[in-house]
Amino acid sequence: MAVVTETTRTSTSTAERAVVPIPGRPRGLARLSQFIDYAFWLLYSLLFIRLLLVFVAASSQAGFVRFIRDITDPFFAPFRGIVANQTVEGGFTLAIPILIAMVVYGLLHLAINKLLRVIAYRRTAV
Repeated sequence: MAVVTETTRTSTSTAERAVVPIPGRPRGLARLSQFIDYAFWLLYSLLFIRLLLVFVAASSQAGFVRFIRDITDPFFAPFRGIVANQTVEGGFTLAIPILIAMVVYGLLHLAINKLLRVIAYRRTAV
């Protein structure tokens, strides 16, 4: 495991700060981070499938379409109606709210991973 150091100079002495893992935390938080990554990538995949199904105007009566819609509805509901869907040439529908949901969940994913990194590592004076 790499230790990152940074040196700061003061008028009286040189203080060295190191990023040191808190014993026992990195391994458990790494597993938690892997689980969170898996859950978010599963969510991204399901939202992308929903986006494709809306884009090609898949029949809402089809079982697979209903399955994807039922699974993603709780995650998509806060974004429904933010902006209107756009129809592009050829009659295809671009569901912009699904794209917005994917971006917001991506930012949330990034924030959670950064928070776990802050919890796992701390700066200490050496």
